[in-house]
Amino acid sequence: MMQTVVDYSAALVAAALVLERLRAVLRTRGDRQAVWVWLFTASVVPFVVFQIDDVYTTVDRLVGAHNLAWLLSYVFMVLAAYYLCHTFIETMPGWSGPGGVITIVTLAAIYPFGPARAAETTDHVHAANVGEILFMGVNYLYFVAMVSLIPIPLCLRTLRARQQPTPDRLRTLVILPALAVTVSNALTKLVVYSAGFVLPTLPAALLNTVTDVSRLQAGAVTVLWVASLAPSRLYRGLAHFVEFLQKVHTCRELGRLQDWLDAAFPAVASDRAAGLDVLKAPDLHLYRRTIHILDRQKMLAQAEDGPAARLYQGLQNIPASASFDQVVAACRDLSRQIGKTR
Repeated sequence: MMQTVVDYSAALVAAALVLERLRAVLRTRGDRQAVWVWLFTASVVPFVVFQIDDVYTTVDRLVGAHNLAWLLSYVFMVLAAYYLCHTFIETMPGWSGPGGVITIVTLAAIYPFGPARAAETTDHVHAANVGEILFMGVNYLYFVAMVSLIPIPLCLRTLRARQQPTPDRLRTLVILPALAVTVSNALTKLVVYSAGFVLPTLPAALLNTVTDVSRLQAGAVTVLWVASLAPSRLYRGLAHFVEFLQKVHTCRELGRLQDWLDAAFPAVASDRAAGLDVLKAPDLHLYRRTIHILDRQKMLAQAEDGPAARLYQGLQNIPASASFDQVVAACRDLSRQIGKTR
């Protein structure tokens, strides 16, 4: 029952994404990345549809071949992996295209000696012959290699690049677990499939439990990929909220440094805004607190050692060409350093 719900839900969601992405392609003519995203979603639809038990058995019955829908499903899986990687990088590695072609040809060559000779079934936890093991292994190894070598490293580099816009970083934070769970799901299926054939004495309950885990992973994959392909305006809205929280948190950190300065130089103590005032105008109070800290440099210059001297040296090390955001970040780091020594 759970698998049926997952399969039908995934098929409906994938079809909806194809239409939505097609609208994006038509709206942004000439945007090659939008085309690759659409091709990826368009490849996912038949892959998911052929996984539905009723569709699977109907196709095989009409064609008169055992497990042909399984072959068709995984051919589209290979295409989906290729187009998915193309959404991340315009110039693909030289091996990726030929690797995909070789994988599809190999699947077609193995099919007559593997899945076609097995009994008609939608449950492929227990392999019927070596051909089925090779069939599954070739397919998943290409998929895992593509996703692991191209999108995942690119996502990690995006997260490490601080200059990336916040909406892009947030989308990457969704795409990365989507990729990781997708790879995990493929490896889980491959391991279960191989173990069921190599070790036929394994308890059926164990194999069924791991199979249920793979189905939960498939559901998580659907949710994560839908979220990753959400409209940009949603991520822009989330980015504004995240930036607001970051500013409030930075105000709080600068406030601690401001408190320390007020205690060290009470004669020039500053007025402090209440917490609600900071929430109403975080940019204003971020500016005021930064200026208050910078204004204390002349007094800090008299310190010979201790936290005051380190704070003065840290402020002096801020380049004159630094942007306001860079100055705020430097003051925040100094606040953390002073807090550790108190």
